[in-house]
Amino acid sequence: MENCTTEGSIEPGGARFGNFINYYQFNPAEERICHLPQDLFSDLFPSGGHLYALDVGCNAGNLTVALHRRYSTDQVKLTILGADIDQLLIKRAQESLKNNNACGQNINSDTIDSCDTVNTDKNIKNERLSKSNENTEKLTINPVSDIKDLSKNGDIEFVHADIMSDEGINKVKDFLESHGVQKFDMIFLFSVSMWIHLHHGDEGLEKLLEICSKLSRYTLLEPQPWKCYQTATRRMRRNGLPEFPHWTQIKLRGAELYPATIELARKYKMEVVKHFGETKWNRQLVLLKSNQE
Repeated sequence: MENCTTEGSIEPGGARFGNFINYYQFNPAEERICHLPQDLFSDLFPSGGHLYALDVGCNAGNLTVALHRRYSTDQVKLTILGADIDQLLIKRAQESLKNNNACGQNINSDTIDSCDTVNTDKNIKNERLSKSNENTEKLTINPVSDIKDLSKNGDIEFVHADIMSDEGINKVKDFLESHGVQKFDMIFLFSVSMWIHLHHGDEGLEKLLEICSKLSRYTLLEPQPWKCYQTATRRMRRNGLPEFPHWTQIKLRGAELYPATIELARKYKMEVVKHFGETKWNRQLVLLKSNQE
């Protein structure tokens, strides 16, 4: 049974966008990976070749790395772009890529979760605390200047970007253009939809699905259940922080949230092609196929 309150115990009130600094300590990358078939990409793309994926809300990059390690094979050469709204977490992912090779192509199964080093956690906490008088949103969405800020290591790249902004979309499109492709083959949305929904409302959730339908052939969606919305909102109140901007206006809620989300996907010519069950957090894993030209 999912205990959504666990997320708040890591840094109470300090992760307004889901940008928990120790996220993979309580939600390990393997928990998602174990629900996905080994032949996910080879089954969808039997001819193999060079495929491209986008991991939205990649945090410190652990899951991005785990996905690359699992699905980049002799048949499929996989390049993944990890994008996150939190500049400090992207910096952490980039530094792991650059200095430790903890998030590179040669990672082994024992080191997937060890990207979360104690010293890095303290550095991020200290940097956030030093800006405690600043607005949380200003801290987490301060944009980097251009695509040159990407850190690269082979077939894994990380960029600081808000996919809901024009600037963020342009960074993602610049990545595609730099690789000579028009679309991603897969977009991963692991526990991202709630945060976008809370900050951008029903229209924002719809926009997210529209973006995915246009930018990718497939989207793997892991939406949070409604009780996680309630937990996140209580946490804001408990810590004396402002309410999520669209909380009271959200109409897609309760038991209708998941079916309404799937209906929105269908509106943008996306169809459910596979269900991969639920994680231990009671979150569905759903594969959507885009029929957009």
